[in-house]
Amino acid sequence: MRRPGFSLLELTVVVTVVGVVTAVTVPPALRFRDRWLARGARDDVARMLAAARWRAQVSGRAVTVHLGPGNLVVAEQPGWRLARAVGAAYGATLASNRPTLTYRADGLAAGAANLTAVLARGSASETLRVSRLGRVR
Repeated sequence: MRRPGFSLLELTVVVTVVGVVTAVTVPPALRFRDRWLARGARDDVARMLAAARWRAQVSGRAVTVHLGPGNLVVAEQPGWRLARAVGAAYGATLASNRPTLTYRADGLAAGAANLTAVLARGSASETLRVSRLGRVR
């Protein structure tokens, strides 16, 4: 008669199967999480830019957006400020070809706008572009 319980061979097989399944599923799950958070950061920055453009159009005054160190996105105008630390919120890094972008009162981007921002987290990166017309793509 056999005693209740598991043999060493059965436990070894189970631990090996769990290890193989974990090794196969964890890397894709981490890549998915990086893509998901990078997209979230991109969408957050796009919302900030849209809010700054809207504020410029509604108030009739220029609004400047700063994409600065520490991944801080700030849109400001006298008496109004909107800030978001994208890096802290999503664990993403923010790199842009220009440190500031100004929306004129008519909602168009001032100067030679064409801002390009790259938000990256781990192996994933998302690109955000602002045209001279002030539109976010």
